[in-house]
Amino acid sequence: MKNFRLGIGYLVAIGLAFWAGRLCRTSPTVNSAALPEENSLSEVISRVTGSQVIPFNPDNTIHQSALTLITQAARDACAQFNQAHSPIKGMRRINEASKHFEDFLRQRLNAAPTFSCDFAKTASGASQRSGYPDLHLIHLESGTDFYLDPKLYEATSAASSLRTFYYSPNSKSQKIQHNAVHLLIGFSHDGKDGDWTFLDSNIVDLSNLPLTLKSEYNASNKELYQSTRILEK
Repeated sequence: MKNFRLGIGYLVAIGLAFWAGRLCRTSPTVNSAALPEENSLSEVISRVTGSQVIPFNPDNTIHQSALTLITQAARDACAQFNQAHSPIKGMRRINEASKHFEDFLRQRLNAAPTFSCDFAKTASGASQRSGYPDLHLIHLESGTDFYLDPKLYEATSAASSLRTFYYSPNSKSQKIQHNAVHLLIGFSHDGKDGDWTFLDSNIVDLSNLPLTLKSEYNASNKELYQSTRILEK
């Protein structure tokens, strides 16, 4: 009887492990079911990754040093991309300019002797340009971490209620691996397509940013435009 019970228990354990593995493989998110529809970025990051979002502390000399460095780099970026020979001039869409701002900020911040800066990496150590956050800044002596996310927006849309910040808790592409200060660098522009003038920059502490959960199914162009789905060319 004892051996029989052990055998049944063993089979049940195998069954549970099998279905747990299927759920882990098919679920695109981490702990998404446990997330309420509305919450702060700090709470979402904590639940999804286990890492803490550290509020910016104006009395912390390292925080202030990072803010000073980022502020100057942001000003330099505006000046750089307002020049007539800027690679951004003539682009069809403002979203195409984001990469240039990310590259410029990474290079400028990484040149500071007391900090290092690179594109945020996934848990596997791979650099990934898409998804939040874009940049990872580290104070070398203390090891204090900062995540930075540059955004471009039209100045007249500053009060708009349209969604412009996105965070997807995807286990395969998770880039938040450290307790860190989370900052957004917002660059405003005049809205003149193809000939944008960047007006100023705003550095935002994201620690208490309210977020709303919107679940969605999605598909890529590769999936949409398969020959078996096309009715007529």
